[in-house]
Amino acid sequence: MSRREFVYCPYCATPLTERRVGEQVRRACPACGYIRFPDPKVAVIAQIERNREVLLVRRGVNPAKGLWALPGGYMDAGELPVAALVRELQEEIALEVVVHELLAIYPMVNQMTSGETASQGIVLAYRVTPVDPAAPPGAYDDVTEARWFGPEELPDELAFASTREQLRHWQQRLGSPSSGAKRMAEQTNNAPASTAGAGKAVVPKTYLVTGGAGFLGINLVRYLLGRGHKIVSLDISDFTYPERARITEIKGDIRDKAAVDNAMQGVDIVIHTAAALPLYKAADIYSTDIDGLRAVLQSAYEHKVERCIHVSSTAVYGIPDHHPLFEDDQLHGVGPYGEAKVVAEEMCKEYRAKGMCIPIIRPKSFVGPERLGVFALFYDWAKDGKNFPVLGSGNNRYQLLDVEDLCDAIYLAATLEPGRVDDVFNIGAKVFTTIREDYQAVLDYAGFGKKIVSIPASPAIWTLRALEKVNLSPLYKWVYETVTEDSFVSIEKAEKVLGYAPKYSNKQALIRNYQWYIDHLSEFQGQSGVSHRVPWKQGALGIAKLFF
Repeated sequence: MSRREFVYCPYCATPLTERRVGEQVRRACPACGYIRFPDPKVAVIAQIERNREVLLVRRGVNPAKGLWALPGGYMDAGELPVAALVRELQEEIALEVVVHELLAIYPMVNQMTSGETASQGIVLAYRVTPVDPAAPPGAYDDVTEARWFGPEELPDELAFASTREQLRHWQQRLGSPSSGAKRMAEQTNNAPASTAGAGKAVVPKTYLVTGGAGFLGINLVRYLLGRGHKIVSLDISDFTYPERARITEIKGDIRDKAAVDNAMQGVDIVIHTAAALPLYKAADIYSTDIDGLRAVLQSAYEHKVERCIHVSSTAVYGIPDHHPLFEDDQLHGVGPYGEAKVVAEEMCKEYRAKGMCIPIIRPKSFVGPERLGVFALFYDWAKDGKNFPVLGSGNNRYQLLDVEDLCDAIYLAATLEPGRVDDVFNIGAKVFTTIREDYQAVLDYAGFGKKIVSIPASPAIWTLRALEKVNLSPLYKWVYETVTEDSFVSIEKAEKVLGYAPKYSNKQALIRNYQWYIDHLSEFQGQSGVSHRVPWKQGALGIAKLFF
C-alpha cells in the first residue's frame, strides 16, 4: 500500500522544488512551471471472514513493514473499488473471493503506529469471504505472511488505524471482545467517516429457521452463523451439513403445533422458509404452505417473537400480462403452489393486524450453493457436453436471483426498524438478459462449445402437459407455461426501503451454481426427488438428451 511522491517533473525531468501556491506548499518544476497537485488516494481493504476467523497479512514493505494488516491496496486510475480489491487480493494472497457489502470508510491520515505519516485519502473496508474456505492463502507482492486469526488471537503488532478499528468492530460483532479489543480502541484515533451498518456492534440473537435443512435454509444458517447469531433449525428432514454441531436441530413437521412450540422456545426472530414445492402432491402443498404457516405464526404470536419473516414467491403473480411486476400488482397464483402462496400472504396480513411484524419477501427463482432441483437438469446436460433446448426463441428476459443476495435481503428485513420492514418486497437480480444469453454463459463456461437450441413452444408445451398427466414431465405447469414469456419484477422498493443491493447477475449466479454442482457431483449422483436439495428426475428429457 506504499506510495512514492514525484521527485522529477513528469514533463521535462527537471528535479522538482517546493514553492507556495495559494495557501499550500506544492512541489513544482522551476523549468517548465508544472505544479504537482496530488489527488487524494483511495485504498480498499478486505475483512476476509471464515467462520469465526479473519485473515491478516504481515507487510513486507514500508510503511508499517513487519506489522499485521487487513489485506488490500490502492485503487488504480479507472478502477472501481470492488475490482481493485479483487485484484489486490489476487496479487497479495492469491485467493478467489466474493466481495460483499461496504463496511466502513476511514480517513487515511497518520495511519501507522510507528509514527510515519501515510498519504492523505480514504480507506474503503469491505466484508469478503473466500470461495473455498479451505484454500490456503499465499504470501506475495508486499506480503511476507498470511494467517487466519480468531477474535481472541489477534496480534499486538497492527499496522494501520483502519485495520485496528475494523477488527475492533469485528470482535464486537462476534460478541468476543478480548483484551485486544480494548487495546485497539485505545490505539485508534480515527473513527470511520461513514459506515454502512459497521461500527455498530451486532447483538447476537436466536433465529428459528423453518426448513433449515433445505437449500435456502442451509444458506441462511451459514449466513447467520457468520454474523454471530444462534440458530434453531426446524425441518422434517435431517440436518446433515457440517454445521450441525453449531446449531440446535429440531426434527419435526411445521404442521405439528407442538413441534413448532418446542422449536420456538427462546427465539427472537423467525425466518419461515419451509414449504412444499410445486412437484409435491396438491394436498401436501396446501396443508404445508397454509396450515404449516398458520402453526408457525400462531406459535410466534404466543411466544412474542420480535418478528417473523415469511419467504413467499413471485409465483403469486401467476402468468402476468405486463412487466416489471410491482408489489401492489394483482395476485393470481397458478396451480396449487401459487394458490397456496397467495393464501399464505393473506394469513400474514391477519397476524399483522394482531400487532406482529411480518416482512414478506417475494424472491424470484434463486440459485447458488446446494441448489439442485430443476436446475440440475440443465447442469447435467452442460457437464455432458450437450446442446440445451429452450421453448420458443429464448429471447425473453427471465430474472433469477443468487441465494446470497436473497440472504442479504432477508437479513435486512430481520435487522432494520420494524416499521420500515413490515411490508412486502420483491427480490431479484439487478442485472439479467435473456434466457438464451444467460444460460448460454453456463454452456460456454462448461467448455464444450455447445449452444442453446430453440424448439417450437406450442407443440412442446402440449407435450409437457400430456407428460405431466402421466408423471413423466420433469417440469411443472408454472415453469413450462411461463418460460417462454418475460418474467421479471421491480426491485426498486427493496433498494429504496431496505437498501438492498444485489451483487450477482443472472450469469454470475448460474455459473456459481454450476461450479458448485460440478464440485459436489459425487455427493448426490444417482439421487432424485422433488425438493431443491436433490436433482429432479429427467423423465422424458432423459430420452431427448440423446438427440442433443
